[in-house]
Amino acid sequence: SDDFSSLYEYYLNCDKCEECNVELQEGNYKNKKCLDHNHETGLFRNIICNRCNVIRGNNDRHINN
Repeated sequence: SDDFSSLYEYYLNCDKCEECNVELQEGNYKNKKCLDHNHETGLFRNIICNRCNVIRGNNDRHINN
C-alpha cells in the first residue's frame, strides 16, 4: 500500500531519534533505529533509538498492567 511505502521511505531517511534527537547508527545497539508502535493498537508512533524504544516499551507495560 502507499501508506507502507511512504512509511518505509520515511524510516529509511530518518537519521535522528524523534524522542531524544540522538544520531541513529547502524550496528550500534544503543542508537539502533527502531520503528516504534503502540503495543495495544499496533499503530506506528515514531522512529526512535533502541534506548528510547526500550524505555517506551517499559512505560507502556507499566501503564497497561
